[in-house]
Amino acid sequence: MVTFELFNFENHKEDFIQLNIEYISWIADQVQERYGIDFVDTMGITIEEYIQSKYDSFTSIPSDDGALLILEDTGKVIGMGALQRFNENVGEIKRMYIKPEYRGKGFGKKLLQKLVALGKDCEYSSLRLDTGGFMDTAQHVYTSVGFKKIPEYTESEVPIPLRHHWWFMELKL
Repeated sequence: MVTFELFNFENHKEDFIQLNIEYISWIADQVQERYGIDFVDTMGITIEEYIQSKYDSFTSIPSDDGALLILEDTGKVIGMGALQRFNENVGEIKRMYIKPEYRGKGFGKKLLQKLVALGKDCEYSSLRLDTGGFMDTAQHVYTSVGFKKIPEYTESEVPIPLRHHWWFMELKL
């Protein structure tokens, strides 16, 4: 049975780091294969250094701003997703990732729905996210709950050389 758990340092730290390594490595591979861009060179740091630099911002989200959710299947971590404050009235969904062997079972959409509900609880007027242009399934999930493409928002963590290959999306709440 799949459950959505709030990030717990003792139980989830290593799994969260590993999920991020898998996720960012997959993005790096796709960016290299599809666009001929070296992700690590673009970032100027290794994937592990990048994940370490973002760790605190995801693992210490105040509860009135959002949460980092971990998906578990009978105690095994299978995915993650976060909602954090973007600005006063807007939340940002980040790090939605489901392990490949668990995809196609509706977990991504259920996770997104939980994060949207959390955004409403936080009284955000809208939610934003970014997704790679090659992430067709993710784009389908996002549009299925009402996200629409918007112009690039400059505060995104997406490196500037990759932004024209990315989708930026928003859902009005």
